[in-house]
Amino acid sequence: MKPYNIAIVSGLAYGIDVFAHNRANSLGIANYAVLGSGINNIYPKAHLKESEIISNNGMLISEFLPNTGPRSYNFPKRNRIIAGMSKCTIVVESPKKGGAMITARLANDYNREVFAIPGNNNQTRSFGANWLIENHQATILNSPEQIINLLGLTKKENNSKQTINISKLKEDEKVVYNIIAIEIKISFNKIQLKSNFSTAKLTVILTNLEINQYVEAIIGNFYKLK
Repeated sequence: MKPYNIAIVSGLAYGIDVFAHNRANSLGIANYAVLGSGINNIYPKAHLKESEIISNNGMLISEFLPNTGPRSYNFPKRNRIIAGMSKCTIVVESPKKGGAMITARLANDYNREVFAIPGNNNQTRSFGANWLIENHQATILNSPEQIINLLGLTKKENNSKQTINISKLKEDEKVVYNIIAIEIKISFNKIQLKSNFSTAKLTVILTNLEINQYVEAIIGNFYKLK
């Protein structure tokens, strides 16, 4: 899916959720995690590092106060946001009762497309996907091309032939440019942490890079290459 204009929406839970986020981040695909807790209280805690990457490569979303802890009833509640944000929902694995089944039901209620990957009938984690298919609540997903065709996805423009000449930049500007080049987008604070430049100096450098069309400022004090 990397060459296409697509984003992943999931819940940062164990299993396929965090795998999808991890894979999206490794490929530079925008992804959005809808939390069942506040953004200052990431759950599961084991996914804290992944959440930090997501915040630079998409967004962490929560309807709860920032310091809200994980509550069992908040996770099914947040699934309506996941279903509402997504043009289609994919159930990879799920028991007959589970969060993915709630999301699939909501997506159907919203008249969104639902896909499911069939699994072994003898394995509990396949019961949900198989039930959705059997009861015509989901279409069997056999290949990624089905998603591409359904959503009418178009490939991103290939700008690989365009090269940016940074030889005219000052050394400090090159340092900042190369820091930004590593990330999809990066915050001012993170650039400052990596460059060790003062706030005033970094502000001047970023302003010059922006004026000369090397970088672009994004809402939230983030920067990316132009």
